[in-house]
Amino acid sequence: EFRRVLFRSMSCELPALCTAVGDIPEVLGARQSPEVVASDDLPAYAGALRALARDARLRAALGRKNRERCLVDYSQEQMVARYEQLYRSAIMRGSSYAES
Repeated sequence: EFRRVLFRSMSCELPALCTAVGDIPEVLGARQSPEVVASDDLPAYAGALRALARDARLRAALGRKNRERCLVDYSQEQMVARYEQLYRSAIMRGSSYAES
């Protein structure tokens, strides 16, 4: 699964260059940024890849941003809390259906 690979690279403080498909822009927190390009824009992808290859500071900055996002928004504590909320919501919906 691509998300798992993306999360792992983010946690290792690596930059990511992705196309804007699915929830990838949301995962990166980068709807309008150089590391997310339209899936049908090969010149933009090539340009962004070239920029990353040439600019060590950009790679480092994007890597730091990715790691921070991973720690803040996708930590184990955050994910457990989100799943708990999801399950509680499902249980509440299920109990309201049972009462009907």
